[in-house]
Amino acid sequence: MLGEIFSWLLTFGRNGTEDNRNIAMVLSDELDKLADLMRKVLDVTKPDGAIQKSEIIELEQLRCRVWNRWTFILESKGYRAQSAFVKAEIEACIRVAHAAPGAYVEEIYLIQKGLAEGFIDKEIKQGFERCIDRIHDVTTKMRLNS
Repeated sequence: MLGEIFSWLLTFGRNGTEDNRNIAMVLSDELDKLADLMRKVLDVTKPDGAIQKSEIIELEQLRCRVWNRWTFILESKGYRAQSAFVKAEIEACIRVAHAAPGAYVEEIYLIQKGLAEGFIDKEIKQGFERCIDRIHDVTTKMRLNS
């Protein structure tokens, strides 16, 4: 069901034509969800980098959902059809990496690694903070321009 909704929004809008406004809104919403995930991880991470053990399972479930949506988005026709400017704006917020099965978001991978280890390095925490700020700026612009 979720895949069908994303497919429709990221591939075709009404009457079989690309609807860039809908695509921009989906992308900005998904960027916000990624920022929320990073914020939640930071909120349960102690100053020494240890993650509260009681929160790991719930965060991992959320991380899986965000991962699945972003791997779908990055491979969708709608995302690939976006202008170089839009892609550059998004990739200024997040790092898109490529592996054998396809593209993924590096920050989500770092969250997965941190949750598995129960620890997040200071540099990664600072990177998440910067990423959250950049996402906020870009999603605001995307919403104003659509």
